[in-house]
Amino acid sequence: MNTGIIASRYARALCRYVAAHGDAERVCLQAMILEKALGEVPGLQPVLEDPAAISAAEKMQLLQSALGMETMADGLKRFLVLVEENGRIGDLRLILHDFIDQYYRSRNVYFATLETAVPVTPEVEDRIRKEASRRVGGTVLLDEKVDPSLIGGAVLTVDGFRVDTSVRTQLEKLLNQFTNKNKRIV
Repeated sequence: MNTGIIASRYARALCRYVAAHGDAERVCLQAMILEKALGEVPGLQPVLEDPAAISAAEKMQLLQSALGMETMADGLKRFLVLVEENGRIGDLRLILHDFIDQYYRSRNVYFATLETAVPVTPEVEDRIRKEASRRVGGTVLLDEKVDPSLIGGAVLTVDGFRVDTSVRTQLEKLLNQFTNKNKRIV
């Protein structure tokens, strides 16, 4: 079975569970911390995946330690035990990523990335956020990244939709057009 489908099903189950039992916001925030730790801490994912490396209880302690001093929400703890028992701990990062996405979508919140060659002013960022929110019909959380290789302009990605007005892309298109025309001439 496809790992993406499995992750989506587990994420949907967690969404339903936390919606029915409360504490959804706390579970989502903790899921974000765990998902980030799984991506950034070298060796964490392989240790969790290896059934011989450490016991299930030690895996839970390891995941709890990723949350720092904050106590893990009961709903998340029960869910992680279920994932471990079903042998899907190797898919945990993808499951958590899908859960976070489904949780925010259910609240009509979308993540967006704005890439620019230089930092934009708060006013410009706010204007872009408002326009993106209007277009998707929900709230947009904007993550700004600076990439000098863009030369100028911006690249905005919202919910899988990408608008690229960067100078770099326009120069690449111009080069491709020039190259294609010159191939026909020769």
